[in-house]
Amino acid sequence: MKLILVVLLCLLGALVRGSNHAPKVLGLSDLQNMGIATQLLDNVDAAILLFDDKEINTGRIMAAVQQIEARTLFSLVNSVGGKTVIFEPEARSHAAREVLSPARYSALEEACVAHLPSTNEDVSILSMRILAQSLGSNAGKSYMKRQLEESMKKLQNADEIDISPDVFFAVAENLAYLKDASGIEVLESALRSSGSLPSLKQRAIKAINYLGVPIPDWIKSDLLLSDDAGVAYTAFDSIGSSPTNSVIISSAIRQLQNLERIYTDKRTLTINQRTLLLEVASVIKNAARQGSLSQGQYGDVKKTVVFLASAQDEDIQARVGSLFAELANDGDGDLIARLLISDSARVRSRAALALARCSQQTIHSQKDVLLGLLDDTSAEVRNFALYALRKGLGERTGNYLSEREYKIQRARVRKAYDDRNSEN
Repeated sequence: MKLILVVLLCLLGALVRGSNHAPKVLGLSDLQNMGIATQLLDNVDAAILLFDDKEINTGRIMAAVQQIEARTLFSLVNSVGGKTVIFEPEARSHAAREVLSPARYSALEEACVAHLPSTNEDVSILSMRILAQSLGSNAGKSYMKRQLEESMKKLQNADEIDISPDVFFAVAENLAYLKDASGIEVLESALRSSGSLPSLKQRAIKAINYLGVPIPDWIKSDLLLSDDAGVAYTAFDSIGSSPTNSVIISSAIRQLQNLERIYTDKRTLTINQRTLLLEVASVIKNAARQGSLSQGQYGDVKKTVVFLASAQDEDIQARVGSLFAELANDGDGDLIARLLISDSARVRSRAALALARCSQQTIHSQKDVLLGLLDDTSAEVRNFALYALRKGLGERTGNYLSEREYKIQRARVRKAYDDRNSEN
């Protein structure tokens, strides 16, 4: 049975229908802006009308749906413990009705239900996706469960199923977004199969993650070490940034070193590789903070991070900045000095934080730069510059002060360093 599923899913095509990780979105209060509200409702109407065309334009409908999702609470993505989660179907459904109005919600829902059995598989898959992932609607659930059950029975009897592999996978995927685990074996088969395309594996990881079902360790290890940056990122994101075992930590380190090799060879990284870099840097930073890195791992990571922090690419510097700050010491003084004058506020802030990890002597060597950063346009840079200066005075202190307290401490610290200069 499992072998048949693997062979079947090897044939699946690249059917990418937008990310399940919806963008951070506007709240309901933002929709009081008439321009935003009008565009939102126009897009809903457009999606409904497009379903009535003789030649249904799935691309235009998908674009409209993605715009709808980007402006409503029901597709809001939250981060809990470093793990990406999406609201429950009921919450998405409630918010969708509130934003779109019950009438528009029902009209879009009915249009999708009517096209579930479409002979055009793209239309059928799109209808399932909108119902399950956009509207949180159970209206198509019975249809999807019936399709899954009939197909699974045929596979058990070694018969050919009546729907395409793409539709078969989409049924299992979208049932997962309705909190129904009936298709979990289909999703896991996609992860096991070496023939599954990266986009398919990403969709399977996200669907399983939404269900809250653990991915078997041996499959998870392969995903974490995937050569495809998108698959590896999705696997790490499904676990969260707090490392739970040595496999996750060692996988993150190997991916970090692999990204270093790619950058050394090509002098750049793709968008997916940059996203993965930020994710594994976060995992390793938390491991270092918890004291979970061995001495050998610490040395390997430090060497790689210093190389990437020295890259002639401020975006890459920013993505490893927090990890660099966590590992920084007096030996990094020259690099920190260069990063403090970066054009990137993110890089400057992490350089100031890195300096706070160093000795008072090293902090004093950069006191003039830090004092200048107290008036930086970035609140984060100002915060960490003050934090480092206070550490340079030997104070045991926290950071992220209120604006009022920041101004008080800034004046006090400036006077303290002026007094020191006068004494010298």
